[in-house]
Amino acid sequence: MEINIIKTIVEWFSIIGDPAIVYSYGYLGVFISSLAGSFLLFTPMPFFFIVYVAGIVLDPTLVAITSTFGATIAKVTIFKTAGLGKRFIGKKAQNRLRPFERLSYKYGWFAAFLAALSPIPDDLVYVPLGLIGYNIWRFIAATFTGKLIFTLMITWGAKLSFPWINLLIGAAPNKTYATMLAALIIIKGGLIL
Repeated sequence: MEINIIKTIVEWFSIIGDPAIVYSYGYLGVFISSLAGSFLLFTPMPFFFIVYVAGIVLDPTLVAITSTFGATIAKVTIFKTAGLGKRFIGKKAQNRLRPFERLSYKYGWFAAFLAALSPIPDDLVYVPLGLIGYNIWRFIAATFTGKLIFTLMITWGAKLSFPWINLLIGAAPNKTYATMLAALIIIKGGLIL
């Protein structure tokens, strides 16, 4: 069962992570995949794999900047939408948000930055910040900075690790299992970052 799931993941990644496809869509493809992947609430979409492959075939720094813009636009939209939701929650719920509101004015930037810097579903932090009306410019700065550092680690990690992964796949007698192993290393590495 577990091997079938891994094979399915590898097949899916081999299609969307095909360097020729990523190269043909270029930076626009990176932007759209980052934008679309970041719109999914509480679900981390594996667009980082596309960013990883794009970091190999395109300029890693430009890929990181492009991906960061797409992801930040999506997260700001979610943040602002959550802010509109404040009108629909009751007084009791608003009163329960007050302690969080006081904390967020002191640590909100740091929380948004850490959420952007990690592969966790960052909406767990962004939605409450939007609900309490956290400063939009601080939110944008924290989110952009965290996402930029995170994607720079992915793209430059891709550029620097690709020769080693290529060597691993090229030297393996069974290319399918070597590709699966390389994909798992990439996925695990993305989750650890």
